[in-house]
Amino acid sequence: MDRATVLLPFVGIIVGLGLADLLLSLHRTVRARRRWHWLPAFWTGLTFLLVLMYWWVFSEIVTSPVLGSFGRFAFHLGSPVLLFLLCAAALPDDVGDGEDLRTYYFANHRYFFGLMAASGVHGALDYGFNYGSWGYPVPWIALVVAGLATTLAMTRRPAVHVVVSGLIAALLVFLIGSFTRTF
Repeated sequence: MDRATVLLPFVGIIVGLGLADLLLSLHRTVRARRRWHWLPAFWTGLTFLLVLMYWWVFSEIVTSPVLGSFGRFAFHLGSPVLLFLLCAAALPDDVGDGEDLRTYYFANHRYFFGLMAASGVHGALDYGFNYGSWGYPVPWIALVVAGLATTLAMTRRPAVHVVVSGLIAALLVFLIGSFTRTF
């Protein structure tokens, strides 16, 4: 049995649980007839995109020598754990009729974007050190996203959230394009 046969399902369970939580929260939110706001819906979509991006990248690196040691794999495991927590924080777990998603978004923005910032820093370190390739844009973009997410964690100003959310979305779309070139 090769390493990919063991590691891919293990990481898949963690990421899959995060995706299941995200989708279940989306289902409950829709069924509870909450008052929607575009920012939490936007970030739910971007979180789903992050799951897809992670799964695409991990399916490629699990077969590489990058995860050849327990220490490297243990460090890399921080990425799916942070992604799980991000998925769990995107939408509320509690179902309440008529609750406002805008209120939820700004009540939890520090936690959600703190997780995103931690994920960006961890992802940059993981990619940069494991591949030794700080010349690619991936770790640098992850650090920029982490900085922008920190900005969102520190402010409640809606205009800042609108502009910075658009910047992060553009960077993530750029990263998807870079994955097709590097993997």
